[in-house]
Amino acid sequence: MKIENWILIAFIIAAAFFLPYRYKVELTEITQQENVISRTNVLSSCNSAMAAVDQKASEVFGTEEIRTTALEEFFKTFDDCYNFHSEAAMESAKFYVPCLFLVDWDGYYVSYTQWYKNRDNATMYKEILTSKNTWNKNYGNYMVRYRLDHYVTVTSKTDSTKLKGRFDEIYEKMGQPSDLSFMADQDTFEIERTETIISQINDQVSYYINAQNDFFNKESVQYTIVLPESDNDHTQELMDKPNVIAFMQGKQKDAQGVYANIYSFIASDVADEKKYYVEQDETDGKLYYHEQDCPDVTDKRFLGTMFECAERKANPADCVK
Repeated sequence: MKIENWILIAFIIAAAFFLPYRYKVELTEITQQENVISRTNVLSSCNSAMAAVDQKASEVFGTEEIRTTALEEFFKTFDDCYNFHSEAAMESAKFYVPCLFLVDWDGYYVSYTQWYKNRDNATMYKEILTSKNTWNKNYGNYMVRYRLDHYVTVTSKTDSTKLKGRFDEIYEKMGQPSDLSFMADQDTFEIERTETIISQINDQVSYYINAQNDFFNKESVQYTIVLPESDNDHTQELMDKPNVIAFMQGKQKDAQGVYANIYSFIASDVADEKKYYVEQDETDGKLYYHEQDCPDVTDKRFLGTMFECAERKANPADCVK
């Protein structure tokens, strides 16, 4: 098993107005460096969340206990990556990561932090985890509820008949209605299912990022998240199994009128990936995983995938890109 990550967004927004060139270059270099770090740290945190669940379960995030554990593991790794160990620092991590998506076979859950000012102008917050959201779409006289696999639930609007099963079997049982003609072929079904799921995930991710992201987003940047929907972008591999999607909003940089936005949008699921060496750091006693060509590696007894590294509670070393 390996971890495949989708670095959907890991770059900078920079707005410069009539400034000397060197300011733009310096700010861009700093921001690019921080983007690489934030991308790696968020990915490692997503991997830890995935490592905490049973990959073979029919519902990977099926119970409240499992969802809570996945979120706890995400933030444990995130706190370690950024050395957030004081109570105040660990609380601030909730604002750096305004939303997390736990995507299961038959729907997804959204975790986000809602913050507000009390009467004393102190910052207060509460953590919210939504109930399961599902992928539904209307087709004429029918409503189809999708999963990440080939199974669907089809409801007839005329007589409220509801059938569950493989798409091709349901299509036959329904009498091959023209409204569901895309179910006559596996390729057309998979394209329609994937585009529907990704389109709805796009909308929800964009909504929660913009609605719950104003603690560090002082410039009120509006994000539009677009997961690829074409086969050329490996769509079938992108949303075909449970995964964790996370958005990180870093502190915005402001230097002499130049503003740059540090953020990463990462998703990870179980797939094939390269391997890393895991080694204990003598200075802090923690485990870190390194690139295979890292000169700092002295113990080469364990070589594992990123998922296996996450299972061992190893965090990314500075060499990991």
